[in-house]
Amino acid sequence: MRLAGKRVFLTGGCGFVGGRLAEKLLLEEGVAAVHCLVRDLSKAVWVSRTRADLFVGDVNDAEAVRRAMAGCDIVIHCASGGSSRAELMRTNVDGTRTLLQLAEEAGISRFVHVSSIAVFGANPPTGPLDERHYDDGGRAYPASKIAAERLLRSEVGRGIEDRVIVRPTFVWGPRSQLFTVGPLRAMKEHRFVWVDEGAGSCHAVYVDNLVEALILAAVRPDLDGKAFLVTDEQDMTWRAFFQPLLALLPRQQVGSVSSRNPLVPALCWLRERCSAAVMALSGPGKSFPVRALRRALRETELALARRGFPGLWDLRKFARKGKLDLRESRDILGYRPVKTFDQGVEDVRRWVRWHMADELGLQSAAGLDHPPPHTAADPQAQAGR
Repeated sequence: MRLAGKRVFLTGGCGFVGGRLAEKLLLEEGVAAVHCLVRDLSKAVWVSRTRADLFVGDVNDAEAVRRAMAGCDIVIHCASGGSSRAELMRTNVDGTRTLLQLAEEAGISRFVHVSSIAVFGANPPTGPLDERHYDDGGRAYPASKIAAERLLRSEVGRGIEDRVIVRPTFVWGPRSQLFTVGPLRAMKEHRFVWVDEGAGSCHAVYVDNLVEALILAAVRPDLDGKAFLVTDEQDMTWRAFFQPLLALLPRQQVGSVSSRNPLVPALCWLRERCSAAVMALSGPGKSFPVRALRRALRETELALARRGFPGLWDLRKFARKGKLDLRESRDILGYRPVKTFDQGVEDVRRWVRWHMADELGLQSAAGLDHPPPHTAADPQAQAGR
């Protein structure tokens, strides 16, 4: 119980990572309270199963943040999001600024910020990574995360003793939309393809391992200004990573696209540009020609997606080969994975059979004696009510 008696202010508790963190803090770490800032209560179903205290408000709503932070000792900032560049900047940059200022005002000494490996681009170089390697690739999400990291190192909220940045790689596990639910649906609909036959290097991080790193970032001394990259510390290919999901479904042929074929990056770029244009043209009050153009772009994007072409960023991500330098996470943060890949896979399998059996045509797991983790029927989760 490394956080026994502490009161934690948490943003992003409605999300995949934040919701799991809230569970762990309340069930296993002995915290006195978790104050969870929630923008939309309709999305707080998961975290509301726990005994976290929910405070309605936005990260830029100073009064709501001030109320939620009252009496807290630690900030863990997981919130991120937005469907446009302006919204991403407002949430990830302006929101971080608001939290830093109010955390200093509240006398909070530790501020843990969840960033992303995306700050180093889709194909990070090998070796130690720091701010000299920032690369947003022209995309709004990594640009907002880079700006937030720079803000953490600025004079804003300088009274906070320890500011710690945690950079997860690709977070997987039960409930993960990007690396469990989405891929399974693509596999079932025959839209899933390998990039370079799945030979790229996969450096994913299981959600419980990331939560462990966040807890360490909240308790280890003398971490001010440090940033830590977090993975499962397991070298594998993307084929090896996704194979257990494929094994859940009836045997099927999976195609492959080659990152070395000049036509493939061009089509991936086209899909990405269509998606960005659809987003830019979204919103009420658009004229008929604009709506028609938006529809045409959306149909083009869907056609490319149905044929298995990822966006250009994802193509580069899945094609990348090489190791990541995790020495600082091990030596300074003291991070070690708490779950192996095989243990995580078993959790995912049980969760999928419990929650997605009908959708995927699988044998249901409803008859299991013990429900899988990360489910409302999980006895441990019920104990946290």
